[in-house]
Amino acid sequence: MKKRTQGVRKGAPIRIACVLPVGISYARSATRGVICYARQFGWRVRNIPHWSHAERVLDQFDPQGVLGLFGTRDDEYKDLLERRGVPFVNISTAMPPDGRPLVTVDNRSVGEVAAEHFLAKRFRHVGFITSYDLHYAKERREGFEARMAREGIEVSVYRGNLGPDYWSDYIMSKEFSPKLLDWLNGLEKPVAVLCAEDNTARILAEAAQATGLRVPRDLAILGVDNDVLNCELSDPPLSSVVTPGEQVGYEAARALGRLRKGGRRPSFPVLIPASRVEMRRSTDVLGIEDEVVRDAMEYIRDHAGEPVKVSDVARHLGMNRRTMELRFRKSLHTSPRKEIEAVRIQKVKALLTDTDLSAQQIAEIAGFGSPVRLAVTFRRATGMTATDYRARSRGLAPEALKRKAD
Repeated sequence: MKKRTQGVRKGAPIRIACVLPVGISYARSATRGVICYARQFGWRVRNIPHWSHAERVLDQFDPQGVLGLFGTRDDEYKDLLERRGVPFVNISTAMPPDGRPLVTVDNRSVGEVAAEHFLAKRFRHVGFITSYDLHYAKERREGFEARMAREGIEVSVYRGNLGPDYWSDYIMSKEFSPKLLDWLNGLEKPVAVLCAEDNTARILAEAAQATGLRVPRDLAILGVDNDVLNCELSDPPLSSVVTPGEQVGYEAARALGRLRKGGRRPSFPVLIPASRVEMRRSTDVLGIEDEVVRDAMEYIRDHAGEPVKVSDVARHLGMNRRTMELRFRKSLHTSPRKEIEAVRIQKVKALLTDTDLSAQQIAEIAGFGSPVRLAVTFRRATGMTATDYRARSRGLAPEALKRKAD
């Protein structure tokens, strides 16, 4: 096929093709980001549901740039676009960087965010499960394992078949893989499991019911991508790591705009970190076997925004302070005072990520009293300032966040 020279009438909108299957939650979010950028810069966007339609759309729509999910079998379409001189940016999480333009999720950060979620809930037994051996699953596992290793926690990993048909038959047949059921039954309880994606998490919840495991009491389950329909249809509803699809779409569109203009080529890959978990019933539990300590932790979690002290926790339990501290040390290898601080730090992280509240407001909500005390405690706990953390959670440089505030 001949390479075409694309002409642009003065004042005509830029024609961009998006090969993003909007039936997939991540692609749907990314499309929203693309639309946001397109409206700012007057692009005309045409969505293509599948690469099989790509060549016909190239002929008829004649796009001046393409954004898409290039999977493991789509190299021919990259080659086609290069032959035709059409700039493109890939947003797929499934493929490792190959030197071509790629803007995608920082999959290691997904694993790290999941690990922080389970650590905050005091789980000491954890697992990871995937049925696909794709790039994103490997990196999510590695990020999860690395963070857990820093706490001396080993991750039990399951890779393989889940049931007779991954997408549909398992819901009707309940014929789960014997290997999967053996793995589930062999895990020390209570246990928390990160699934590589929400579909796997939903299947795991079904398998848990088949084996008599209680979710989340025996088995806490965390998915990835926050596919709301999948998560809410599960029983119980699934917690999920929120991947920054909308931000990926926006940044991919911006990178495509720079490629179209020529000049200095952007540096690829561009990796956008995950920052939070959308919590639902499947992880709404504390992974603590000692019921007294679990009661204490629930009290701390409920009252951390107040000026609560260790003596208040002991009074709530009707227990001698020294006895309570010994049980904390035996069960969690830490003290009640440190747990109060850790719960407050988690609250601060959520507020920095999800809101634009000031340091003064966050300090009051999270129980620190003053922004100075918040700043000192947060830096000691995380190794970074609150401003740096807020910027990182949004995929920005701290300087960019300050400019935005100005």
